[in-house]
Order: sequence, then structure tokens, then C-alpha cells
Amino acid sequence: MAAINGPNLLTQQRIASRLTSFLRSAISTSTARMLSVKRKYQRTACTITAAGRR
Repeated sequence: MAAINGPNLLTQQRIASRLTSFLRSAISTSTARMLSVKRKYQRTACTITAAGRR
């Protein structure tokens, strides 16, 4: 197998860099969405519990 060098190496590094940043962005978006849903549920649960105590 020949060693990868020159333009091909630069292209592969560029693709890897874009893929890494894309994945990082996707993970942070997914995490933020999960936390948002969790906070919304917790608020609803607190409201229901508080209403039941009245």
C-alpha cells in the first residue's frame, strides 16, 4: 500500500476536520434539545405536584 501524501493528504485532513466539527455540532444540538425537554418536563411535574397540594 502506498503512503498517502500531497494533495490527497490535505483533502483527507480537511474532510476529517469538517466531519469532526459537524459531529461536535450535532452532539451539542442533541444535548441541548434533551436538556430543554427535561427542563420543560420538570417544570410541568412541579406545577402538577404544586396544584395537587392545594
